[in-house]
Amino acid sequence: MATLGIDIGCISVKIAVVGRPEDRDLFKELASSSPLFYVPEADERVFPAESAPPVLATAYRRIKGSPSGATRELLAQVLEALPDGLVAGVRVTGSGGKLICQLLDVPYENEFKAIARASGEMHPDISTVFEMGGESS
Repeated sequence: MATLGIDIGCISVKIAVVGRPEDRDLFKELASSSPLFYVPEADERVFPAESAPPVLATAYRRIKGSPSGATRELLAQVLEALPDGLVAGVRVTGSGGKLICQLLDVPYENEFKAIARASGEMHPDISTVFEMGGESS
């Protein structure tokens, strides 16, 4: 079972799927077989430690004035790429998150709390995180 997170800001939307340790091989296969998912090591970015939960993430997608349309389109593509029944929970963050969580009838979560929890889980050695978005930068 995995949790799907949608972050929607004033400029873009992106989705991450966080699995359990036993999902690691499945997530690697999904990342390599679908151009939808971003592969961190392809861009020399930091990949979570082997002990951390596996993550699939999409690239940023511009909302182009339609936050709900962009989110629905990306969400449909992600769900189509994932095996049926994999997603057990959904959370939404970001400045456009409250609108989207109402449309999808899913919980909203403060993005700063989500970032702190994810950083602590995936990279416990990190002590500082900078979060900048289209509105806050």
